[in-house]
Amino acid sequence: MVHQTVLLRRSYEGRQVYFARWSPLVVKTAGVAAAVMAIRVGPLKLVSLVVAVSRLWPQVVAFRPK
Repeated sequence: MVHQTVLLRRSYEGRQVYFARWSPLVVKTAGVAAAVMAIRVGPLKLVSLVVAVSRLWPQVVAFRPK
């Protein structure tokens, strides 16, 4: 769930068309989950998580269904 939230946000940064496929409810849920996680985990761990996901991002995109 945590990784999905970050991926949603990163996909929005890079591919707004891809992000638009997600329903608004999923987007809102992801946003709330990201905010709650940021408060609970703290900024440093959140940044390290984003960095880790950004390194894996090319592989995630490669596995994305066309």
